[in-house]
Amino acid sequence: MKRTFIFRVKNLLSVFALTLLLAAVGNIAFAAAPTITSITPVSGLPVSGTVLITGTGFNDTASRNVVWFGGVQATVSTANATSLLVVVPLGAQYSTISVLNLTTALTAVSADMFAP
Repeated sequence: MKRTFIFRVKNLLSVFALTLLLAAVGNIAFAAAPTITSITPVSGLPVSGTVLITGTGFNDTASRNVVWFGGVQATVSTANATSLLVVVPLGAQYSTISVLNLTTALTAVSADMFAP
């Protein structure tokens, strides 16, 4: 029976120890946390406009990515591993954007602020 486990580690020593432990078990795969490298456009877009989020570690299935503009959830129109096309939600305010990959349960938060 195949099982999937997700581990979050904070330092290199923990990664090394966990790798040694899991290598003994065999057939182990690791998922990297997603990253957000750019948001286009980063400002001046009205509600219902679309934003392109580029980065890494996104899910290829749009519904397996959850995007938040601050505290407001957005709709992901299209997705691949390195980009998401997202509709700006009603109520979006000046805030960071976060992306949760539901398959890995890992999240990315933008360094830039989005201003609708």
